[in-house]
This record gives sequence, C-alpha cells and structure tokens, in this order.
Amino acid sequence: FFSSNMGLLPRFAAASTRRASRGVYPSISTLSSLQNVPCRLFASKTESEPACKNEDDNEASPSLGELLYSRAPNRAMVPRGLLAMTTLHTSYWLWYVLDFTPSLNAAAAKKNELLAAASSASDGAAATAETFSGIDPTVGYLGLGMAIMMSLGSAAFPKYLISEIREEGNGALRVGVHSLPFCIPQTGTQATVYPAAGVTIDSTVDADAIFTKNNGDLTKSRGFLALRAAGNRVNFLLNISAEDTMNRPDSLLDYILPSAMKTAAGNQSVMSGRKKRRKPMDPRKKQ
Repeated sequence: FFSSNMGLLPRFAAASTRRASRGVYPSISTLSSLQNVPCRLFASKTESEPACKNEDDNEASPSLGELLYSRAPNRAMVPRGLLAMTTLHTSYWLWYVLDFTPSLNAAAAKKNELLAAASSASDGAAATAETFSGIDPTVGYLGLGMAIMMSLGSAAFPKYLISEIREEGNGALRVGVHSLPFCIPQTGTQATVYPAAGVTIDSTVDADAIFTKNNGDLTKSRGFLALRAAGNRVNFLLNISAEDTMNRPDSLLDYILPSAMKTAAGNQSVMSGRKKRRKPMDPRKKQ
C-alpha cells in the first residue's frame, strides 16, 4: 500500500505549492509575519479584533487617588433604615386614605340608611336620633401629606451623604455618596470628581468650631458638616464618626476649607491659643 502511494507525494506537494501561490493556503512568509501579532485566548465578538491577545496588552485600570475619608460600611444601615421606615409609613397612610376611610364611611352610610328605614316603618313611633358620622377624611390627607414629605427627605438624604473622599491630582477631590434604592456607598470610579476648591465648607460657624472646639482636628468633629459642591444646589453632608477611616485629616481640612475661612479660622485659633497660654497676673506686681 505504501509503495503504491509513494508516487502521489510529489504531486500532492506540487499541488499545495500552486494553491499557496494562488492564495488558497497561507504562504510561509505570511505565517512568519503573523507570529508577532497579538491575539486573544477566546474568540472576539467583533471581526476587527484578533482571536487572542497577549497578557502584556491588557488595558491598565484607571488609577484612583489616595483615600482621605471613608464612612464605615456598617453605618449604611442608618439611611437604609430611615428609607424603609418612611416607606412603610407612607404605605400606611395610603391605605388609610384609599381603603380604610372610604370603607368605614360607606359602612356608616349604609347603617344610617337602615336606621332611617326602620324608623319610617315604626307606624308613627318616635324616630331614633342615633346615627353614625364616620371618619373625617381630612385627617388622612394631612397624615399622607406629612408622610410623603418625610419619604422625599429620606430618599434625598443618602444621595448627599458622603461615603468616600479621595485625593486626585491638581487639588481635585473624588466624592462618593450613597445610591438608591438600597443606599449602597459609592466607591472608586463610581464617585464624582470635583475640581480644586470645588468642595468646601459652607458655614463659617462650622469652620470656626473645628479650630476653637477641636483645635483644628477634623477627626474630633461630630455632627453633620455641610459641604458646598460646585454645580450642586444641595450641600453634601459629611458625618464623621469614630468608626470611620480618615487618612491625613489635615490635608482633607486644607482641601475643604475655603481660603477666606482659612485666614479667619487660623487667626481665631491663634488668639484662642494665646489666651490659653496666658498666665495669671501676680498680685504683688499689681501693688
């Protein structure tokens, strides 16, 4: 069998050479030129991309700035619980206005009709004065209006409650808040980048309190600190707690403190320090 087919090998090789010259099969020069072409390991979705790709060609992920402030993850339960409670509260008043009050008033009206029919069929007997007045629907509408306002406030609260602050280049800050409906903290690339001096303390009273009450230590600040952001109509809320992570608080304070407030707060801090270091006057010198 092998001896009878040995003569076919030269003709098969010649045919393969002719097919390669006509472009049916790739030539040796074409194969050698494809050796340095990067390709993907799996088939690509578009025809323009190669089938596989080398590891060196992976696109680098965008670099994030240094973390300055991060709200503790367990503190996300506060806006979630507030949103859940106000939603249930609004649902109750909706049921009160749309179902409970109409049903009770309809039952009261039906009862009054039965009483009127019974009194008219009593052959001149004294009509009973007992009637059912039902429920005033105004109470339900007032409660529903207050519940809706509370729900709107609890829904807007997470959108302006700061979850993370990162330092970007040229004095810019990357600020993350909480997303709805589950109040998930925004981190990394989900946060919004604001230019230099784009996020600053809105109240001079809050700025002075950081220096006078906490000696310029932002980590000791408690309560909500309103931050004005460029392009936002509503201020951000920075609620610092002992559970939060804060790196380089002095740098963060320098970023969020406006230039006009820096001078006033700094002078106030110096004056308060001088008063603390002042010694009582010796009574003998006074004489």
